[in-house]
Amino acid sequence: MAEIIFKNSTSSYLGRNGIGRCYGVESLKTGNNLTLSPINSKGTAKCWMEIPLDEVPALIDGIKTAVAEGTTPLVRVEFNIGYTVDPSNPEAVEYAKGTIMDDIVDLVIRRGEDAIANEITMTPDPFATSDDIPEFIDEYVRENTAEGEGDEIVYMTAQE
Repeated sequence: MAEIIFKNSTSSYLGRNGIGRCYGVESLKTGNNLTLSPINSKGTAKCWMEIPLDEVPALIDGIKTAVAEGTTPLVRVEFNIGYTVDPSNPEAVEYAKGTIMDDIVDLVIRRGEDAIANEITMTPDPFATSDDIPEFIDEYVRENTAEGEGDEIVYMTAQE
């Protein structure tokens, strides 16, 4: 295992709980792969990328090319807002969707921007547990619906 700690700056990564601050990268040989994981303030983050060992030289060459080319003049900036919910309870799902839209509209109004979310997607999150469901959604479900059945957890995101 090798850890590369950034000396003069930080970066970011997208993990199961959203965007995190990255202070470095951990690399670990696992079988026939090289596993790369971001390092955050608590240690190694719970997300990773596996690269086949025989593809590592091509990856290094690709990184060198990307760095040599520099940056593009324009980039698209997007954001994600997500809440973990039990998909077997449609009222909880709709409440979470409404909350996401309210959050986005509040942000857009506060910033005075023209952008608005045009899509809400639901993606299964294999790492989520019922502990990841926000308390305000749990309270809404308890107060307004019968308890949902099922154990599949969905992570919902809104994308611009």
